[in-house]
Formats: sequence, structure tokens, C-alpha cells
Amino acid sequence: MILTLLDTQTGETVDVDSPYDAYWWAEGNGSCDCNRIDEFPAAEDELEAAQRQAHPELQEWQGLCYGCTRLLIIAAESDEYTLDEFNEDYPQALKAQWLREIDGDSPA
Repeated sequence: MILTLLDTQTGETVDVDSPYDAYWWAEGNGSCDCNRIDEFPAAEDELEAAQRQAHPELQEWQGLCYGCTRLLIIAAESDEYTLDEFNEDYPQALKAQWLREIDGDSPA
């Protein structure tokens, strides 16, 4: 599956030729920042450092879910899911801003 990810904090985009199917990205492990972050190494280091600072009790091998806060799918070759469905658990305001800008509309 081919898709484009957007880091909403930096504006960086990455085109991904993924071995995973649309379900994985929309409803599976790819549906949150935990696995989407793999495409953004600098952001991954940043999020992990912030998590370690916020949770010093974590052992080196432990981690918590990063949640759905930063990395949107802004384009995808899929007949199964809409962009809104690929980003279902992300904040509505984040989706409204970035997905509308991509469609050529200005945010409200």
C-alpha cells in the first residue's frame, strides 16, 4: 500500500510504500503514532525522550503508546478507507486543519 504521512509539528511529509494493508494503517498497529513514527527518525527520538522524561519509572525496554496526536495519513491508495477513517482517533481539530489545507481549503 502506498501512502503519505505528515508530521503536523514539522510539516515534513514522507511517502511510504508499505508492505502492510489498509486495515493495518486504519485499524491495526499503524493507526497511531507508535508505528507511524518509524518513518520519522528525528521525531521518534524526540517522542521517546519526552516519554522517558515524563515517565522515569520505565525500564529501558519498556514504553507507552504515543497515542494519536501528531502523524496524519494525508494520502493513501485505498478504496477501503477515507482519510478521515485512516485518522479516526486523531483530534478532530488536527484533522480539520491539515486535511482541509491539503484539499486546498483554508482552515476555519
